[in-house]
Amino acid sequence: MLEAIKKIPSRKRRKIELFCLAMVFILFVIAFSYVPILGWAIAFLKYRPGLPLFSQQFVGLNNFRLLFSSWPDIKMVLTNTLA
Repeated sequence: MLEAIKKIPSRKRRKIELFCLAMVFILFVIAFSYVPILGWAIAFLKYRPGLPLFSQQFVGLNNFRLLFSSWPDIKMVLTNTLA
Protein backbone atom coordinates (compact mmCIF):
# COMPACT_ATOMS: atom_id res chain seq x y z
CA MET A 1 0.00 0.00 0.00
CA LEU A 2 2.80 2.40 0.86
CA GLU A 3 4.49 1.72 -2.47
CA ALA A 4 1.28 2.57 -4.30
CA ILE A 5 1.20 5.95 -2.57
CA LYS A 6 4.83 6.60 -3.45
CA LYS A 7 4.09 5.96 -7.13
CA ILE A 8 1.58 8.84 -7.26
CA PRO A 9 3.19 12.03 -8.61
CA SER A 10 4.03 14.53 -5.86
CA ARG A 11 1.69 17.23 -7.20
CA LYS A 12 -1.29 14.89 -7.23
CA ARG A 13 -0.32 13.47 -3.83
CA ARG A 14 -0.29 17.01 -2.40
CA LYS A 15 -3.80 17.62 -3.76
CA ILE A 16 -5.00 14.39 -2.17
CA GLU A 17 -3.48 15.39 1.18
CA LEU A 18 -5.16 18.80 1.06
CA PHE A 19 -8.47 17.19 0.13
CA CYS A 20 -8.22 14.82 3.11
CA LEU A 21 -7.48 17.74 5.45
CA ALA A 22 -10.47 19.64 4.06
CA MET A 23 -12.73 16.62 4.50
CA VAL A 24 -11.83 16.42 8.20
CA PHE A 25 -12.85 20.06 8.64
CA ILE A 26 -16.07 19.57 6.68
CA LEU A 27 -17.02 16.53 8.78
CA PHE A 28 -16.46 18.51 11.99
CA VAL A 29 -18.65 21.34 10.70
CA ILE A 30 -21.43 18.90 9.81
CA ALA A 31 -21.16 17.04 13.12
CA PHE A 32 -21.15 20.11 15.36
CA SER A 33 -23.31 22.54 13.36
CA TYR A 34 -25.98 20.59 11.53
CA VAL A 35 -26.61 17.52 13.69
CA PRO A 36 -27.75 19.61 16.71
CA ILE A 37 -30.51 21.11 14.54
CA LEU A 38 -32.30 17.75 14.84
CA GLY A 39 -32.47 18.31 18.59
CA TRP A 40 -34.05 21.70 18.01
CA ALA A 41 -36.66 20.09 15.77
CA ILE A 42 -37.52 17.52 18.46
CA ALA A 43 -38.27 20.37 20.90
CA PHE A 44 -41.31 21.33 18.79
CA LEU A 45 -42.67 17.78 18.36
CA LYS A 46 -44.57 15.36 20.56
CA TYR A 47 -41.61 13.00 20.41
CA ARG A 48 -42.11 9.26 20.77
CA PRO A 49 -38.96 7.14 20.45
CA GLY A 50 -38.98 4.49 17.77
CA LEU A 51 -41.09 6.42 15.26
CA PRO A 52 -39.58 8.30 12.34
CA LEU A 53 -38.96 11.98 13.03
CA PHE A 54 -41.25 13.18 10.24
CA SER A 55 -44.22 11.12 11.47
CA GLN A 56 -44.24 12.84 14.89
CA GLN A 57 -47.04 15.26 15.79
CA PHE A 58 -46.07 18.95 15.65
CA VAL A 59 -47.08 20.73 18.88
CA GLY A 60 -45.33 24.08 18.41
CA LEU A 61 -44.56 25.92 21.64
CA ASN A 62 -46.74 23.72 23.89
CA ASN A 63 -43.68 21.93 25.27
CA PHE A 64 -42.17 25.28 26.28
CA ARG A 65 -45.43 26.50 27.80
CA LEU A 66 -45.56 23.34 29.90
CA LEU A 67 -41.94 23.78 30.98
CA PHE A 68 -42.25 27.42 32.00
CA SER A 69 -45.68 27.09 33.64
CA SER A 70 -44.35 26.34 37.13
CA TRP A 71 -41.25 27.39 39.03
CA PRO A 72 -40.41 23.91 40.52
CA ASP A 73 -40.14 22.49 37.01
CA ILE A 74 -37.82 25.27 35.88
CA LYS A 75 -35.69 24.85 39.00
CA MET A 76 -35.41 21.09 38.46
CA VAL A 77 -34.46 21.48 34.79
CA LEU A 78 -31.83 24.14 35.54
CA THR A 79 -30.39 22.03 38.37
CA ASN A 80 -30.13 18.95 36.14
CA THR A 81 -28.63 20.96 33.30
CA LEU A 82 -26.00 22.70 35.38
CA ALA A 83 -25.12 19.58 37.37
